[in-house]
Amino acid sequence: MSQLEKGWLKIAAEYVKERGEDKYLIADVVAWAHSTKRWEPDPTKVLKIAKKELAEALRNAEVVDPQGRKVRQFISAKMKQGDLWAEFSTAAPELAIEHFRQNERHIRDDIGSHRTRLQSWNDNYRPGGYAPIQMPLFDSDSEAEAA
Repeated sequence: MSQLEKGWLKIAAEYVKERGEDKYLIADVVAWAHSTKRWEPDPTKVLKIAKKELAEALRNAEVVDPQGRKVRQFISAKMKQGDLWAEFSTAAPELAIEHFRQNERHIRDDIGSHRTRLQSWNDNYRPGGYAPIQMPLFDSDSEAEAA
């Protein structure tokens, strides 16, 4: 058992002893540990969580373009210095090009992975009597377009 786990077990035991309760919610123990200064969150983990939440907010934000289409409000691309984000409507062309290039590569990879899983299921796990699953997206014309 790790030192971290031992520390949490000690905190839980102290919570039970101090409160005189034999059952508890984990959220209550963590809140109590924090309020009594028995535990402080690791600042690096807090920053990691905040970065993840901000990225998710940026990824989920949408606007309507002049033609009435819903589009993401922000775009990003993995660059040497990290993930760069910009407003969709004002992004530098270089960032937009890299964003669309990376996005297209992810889509191709996802399609390939999906196709492999579908073929594997059809070949190995399909119950008797069921026809193989056919996905029109993966016909030869679509494959040529995706390549």
